[in-house]
Amino acid sequence: YWLYQRVSDNLHFALGAASTGDLEGTSITLVPGWTFISSPYPFPVDIDLSQTDFYGPITYGEGAEDWSGVVTTLKPWGGYAVYNRNSANATITILPDDPSSSLIAAKAEEENGWILNLKAQSGDYADRNNRLGALESAEDGLDHHDNPALVPPGRHIFMTYTNLAWGEGIVLTSDVRRNVSDEIHMWDIDLRANGINDPIEITWEMEQPMEAGMGIRLIDLRTQTVVNPLTDAKLTVEQVRKEFPVHLKAVAGPEAQVESAVEQLLASLPQSFTLKQNYPNPFNANTMIRFGLPEPANVRLTIVNLLGQEIAEITSGWYDLGFHEVRWNGMTLSNEPAASGVYFSVLTNGEAVDVKKLILMK
Repeated sequence: YWLYQRVSDNLHFALGAASTGDLEGTSITLVPGWTFISSPYPFPVDIDLSQTDFYGPITYGEGAEDWSGVVTTLKPWGGYAVYNRNSANATITILPDDPSSSLIAAKAEEENGWILNLKAQSGDYADRNNRLGALESAEDGLDHHDNPALVPPGRHIFMTYTNLAWGEGIVLTSDVRRNVSDEIHMWDIDLRANGINDPIEITWEMEQPMEAGMGIRLIDLRTQTVVNPLTDAKLTVEQVRKEFPVHLKAVAGPEAQVESAVEQLLASLPQSFTLKQNYPNPFNANTMIRFGLPEPANVRLTIVNLLGQEIAEITSGWYDLGFHEVRWNGMTLSNEPAASGVYFSVLTNGEAVDVKKLILMK
């Protein structure tokens, strides 16, 4: 088991009476979602849960400060996490004397498709189990191939797959799509770090190889670095800001289509700190102002008049890399409508400044 203490003073606690599990089996109830479990036996016990119904067991801190992959042996007094994919409680029974029990899952036969495992590490801290790929039995939506991510405690590295189509707040540690040989697949990957200031190395392992003619690229959207996991060894991320994760993109499919998709993706990214012309312009009551950031930045967007006086602040704060759009409703700092005339939108990140002319007509 683990206890994570959030206060600085020492705490004292006592344990109640307990007993070793019955050798005829120990039942454990798993609620929907995550449940923490342990083996009640003073010797290793084999367990292999059906990964169609569950994800896990996984444990923390074996070989590095990170979550393990799925384990098939429960160690004495070890702590484990199991994810119940079902909407109702499920009961499992740990049978130390019967390795042929119904909990032992049949080994899946190899099927057409491919699997790539991404590993992020900096010193003792890592996240080494992040699988993406395409298999015949998988769906493009969420299914049993797609496993939830569990945030590591304390100082950590945390890599996840994200997709707005899954719903808000859903992040995965594996994202396997339906295998279609003539389609392009793209994965959005976020790399976070808590208390890690050193560079993070991302390496990979092809657990199931691609067919001939297929290709894959991994892209760091901030630096616009492109690597080929089939030929390159690693991708180094120099720094992960606490305000935003590092955004990566994986693109896979027929090799020629992959090259074209990567070119289009890079062309869609901001190449520099840029303030776009507002639209419509001239405008009456409202106008939209768009700006692009090649990396996360703390920005301030204001409106000034011909005398250089600031009359409105549109936004101020941290923004992620990419293009962003905000609205000015023609109101001033004193919450009064601005008069007709010429104004300027001013965008700054503390180092660079970009200015565009606006015309307000009533």
